[in-house]
Amino acid sequence: MTELILMQLLVCIVQYFIATSENIRNIFVVTLLFNAFNLLCYYLNGDMATVYSYLVICTRSVIYIYRDKIKKHKWHFAIPISAIVIQTAVGFTAIENPWQLLPIIAPCYVNYYLWFYESTQKLRLGNIVNNGLWGIYNFATGLWIIGIVRAITVAMNAVSYKTHKKV
Repeated sequence: MTELILMQLLVCIVQYFIATSENIRNIFVVTLLFNAFNLLCYYLNGDMATVYSYLVICTRSVIYIYRDKIKKHKWHFAIPISAIVIQTAVGFTAIENPWQLLPIIAPCYVNYYLWFYESTQKLRLGNIVNNGLWGIYNFATGLWIIGIVRAITVAMNAVSYKTHKKV
């Protein structure tokens, strides 16, 4: 349990950076770290269905760091579509309970918003929805510490969205 708490403290720090950054590329790099920390947390908790999902999520995160270069090609739209298909396939082959539909739905939404949203404000909104879904999953499956961190993440992104909103 101590490892999970320490990992989630690191996740909070990473999420603070994501919530306050104005550089989209930096958000993608830090998102990779966030996803790697969460992969390790779910592994330590023995939630292998979510670990498999997070392996796909981490791979996608590496690709998304280079999103601006890839989007110059005509075929760039195939990246998020492929990621959604792979995420769904991996999720449904590893699903163990109905609550694990949320770890399938949330990353599919993330594939869309990380690829097509062009502003940090829209990324913050996407992060609020995504972490809200993951928070519900974490509370429902008894991962309270991760659920609390997801709620903190939602709050940080909401505050950041409000403070960066142009009047």
